[in-house]
Amino acid sequence: MDALKNLSTLHDFYAKLEVAKDEEVDTHHILLEPKGGSQLIQIASPGYNDILEMDPDANANAGISAYRNQADIISTQCSIILGYKWRYHDTQTHARKEGEQPALHFRYWCAQDRQLLQKSRKINDSSKQWDRQTIAYFECKSHLHITIQPIQGILTAKIDIMHIDDHIPYCATHLPPEARDIIEKNKDKSLKDVWHLTRQKSPTTPFSHDSKLDPDPIISSRAHLMNAEAAADGTLQMIDLGENSDYECIAFSIPAVLELWGKRIRELVMDSTWKCATGNSAWVVLHEDQVKRSQNQE
Repeated sequence: MDALKNLSTLHDFYAKLEVAKDEEVDTHHILLEPKGGSQLIQIASPGYNDILEMDPDANANAGISAYRNQADIISTQCSIILGYKWRYHDTQTHARKEGEQPALHFRYWCAQDRQLLQKSRKINDSSKQWDRQTIAYFECKSHLHITIQPIQGILTAKIDIMHIDDHIPYCATHLPPEARDIIEKNKDKSLKDVWHLTRQKSPTTPFSHDSKLDPDPIISSRAHLMNAEAAADGTLQMIDLGENSDYECIAFSIPAVLELWGKRIRELVMDSTWKCATGNSAWVVLHEDQVKRSQNQE
């Protein structure tokens, strides 16, 4: 019993996870134990009766739901710390010895893990045909396993987490329900009219926020970048390209991103948009490989 009381807490686990995240830029993985494996921690001590008295065997729905809620809280906090979305996969019941309370094993995967990628299917029902941007998938070989079990009156969690590949953070690609509802009800209207309706009904949501600081898009963009540079403490830097009578251009650098991704960039990418805002726009991502440059000089 004394050994159980001395178990690490969730706070200790999250602190260790934050350290692993800080080191990920060098290690390129999240692995709390050198050779993998799980950590046994305490979630709550005696007196946490609501869940300690639950028995998934006797009251399956209520018991499993209570245990699952605890696992979901842990997975959500892991997502916040790591920047990777952990998606629930399934629940397994572990065999227990005589006299032990039940243990439920919950499995989660990184939402961007390639093992979750499903092959596209053709669907004839047009109402179920979605045209949306897909998220990027990676070979991150992820898993988050959480086993919830009361042991001697203490609610414990055995956590095993692994993530191999410090890929870009998860970004949801779904439109919120209110925006989809507006689009659905105004299919016959022009895109411009639908956009104005969306802005009127949802002026503060991220997908419809008016961020212009000036009617002129160049002046507005430059003002945003100057504000960001002043508040970013060196994490964003404006690049002065001088005056040019042929075109207007704004350039900036995010050194931390270039440092993180520099050795991974294998090509230069240029994307352009025709008549974006009031004119034509071109977006360029450039990176100079210091290693190759020094080799070429030699």
